[in-house]
Amino acid sequence: MDALSYEYGDTTEITLTAPVRGNADKWNVEIYTEQGWTEVRAAEEGRPLSNTDEDVEGGHTWHLELTEAGIVEASRHPDRVRVCPDLVSGRYRFVYHGLIDGETGEVRSVSVAFDVEV
Repeated sequence: MDALSYEYGDTTEITLTAPVRGNADKWNVEIYTEQGWTEVRAAEEGRPLSNTDEDVEGGHTWHLELTEAGIVEASRHPDRVRVCPDLVSGRYRFVYHGLIDGETGEVRSVSVAFDVEV
């Protein structure tokens, strides 16, 4: 991640370097609330997202505009996702759930936290 603090509407570049298998679409943005981390990007009901595992070949890079529309448009299936609730000022994190160990098949997640001021 190129910074840890952003204004609403800024674009961040997030780079994951990993020599394993995975899928670039197995990510989400979460906000920290009193109940803990809560996803803000969700699939529309009855419209599941399709994913395939692929060689990461060094990693993935995402360019994410920190707006509701930007998070939707960064998705492979922007017609099937929405952001709910709307973004507010607070602590967020980008979570990647798609690291697959080539030897064990174990799926791992990594995340990075950042602040957004709306």
